[in-house]
Amino acid sequence: STAFVYNPRNDTFVPLPTESGHATWGIGINDVGVVVGHIKNLGTGHADAFIYDKGVMTRLSFPGAVYTEARGINNRGIVTGNAQLESLEGPWIGLVYDPAKNKVETFMPSAVETIVQGINDRGDVVGSVWLRGGEVPVGGSGNGFYGFVRDARGVVTLFRINGDHTVVRGISSYGRITGWAGPSVNPRAFVIDAPTGGGFQNLTIAEEDLYDGFQGQGMTNSGRVVGNFWEYDE
Repeated sequence: STAFVYNPRNDTFVPLPTESGHATWGIGINDVGVVVGHIKNLGTGHADAFIYDKGVMTRLSFPGAVYTEARGINNRGIVTGNAQLESLEGPWIGLVYDPAKNKVETFMPSAVETIVQGINDRGDVVGSVWLRGGEVPVGGSGNGFYGFVRDARGVVTLFRINGDHTVVRGISSYGRITGWAGPSVNPRAFVIDAPTGGGFQNLTIAEEDLYDGFQGQGMTNSGRVVGNFWEYDE
């Protein structure tokens, strides 16, 4: 796997730097062309996050982590991601990193999986966390994925849609979010206003307002959504 930047103005693909025995994934980009992603050692399975800016690749690894990913970057340069601690079977934690201050915030640890992806220019971030047992919030509907919105003040609102697995991946600067409800093999995309206020909320969305087979992965400030669609042969 090799990361690239595509410029539709002149129909060019520019590969990002990589190393022998490694694979790179480009996942997020902001309006000035700064790219974030991760680079994986194919021998060990370990990975570092990277920031690629004006031809310079900067690798980043959270202390004690064997796998660090960067997934989103806003126009202020703030980066979202996640890290797997201790071993490739170890716990995951969410990250928000400010390169200008060389400061990283950690939150939403999970023994299974935490993904922090979308970030808007206010600094609100969204993602998903797998909770089980005593981690499940009061009012929650059992083990599995819970979506979350963490506002710029650090207040985290957990939620599920119709009591089902819920994953959030994109957020606009106007507080609209996208993701999907249900398991990954049977997703139903949504576009809604982000829940706020902290704690846990069980949201109800009419079935006709969910998009069968779709996963929302990102959103622009104008409301355009990027994602993917699952289709199975009969």
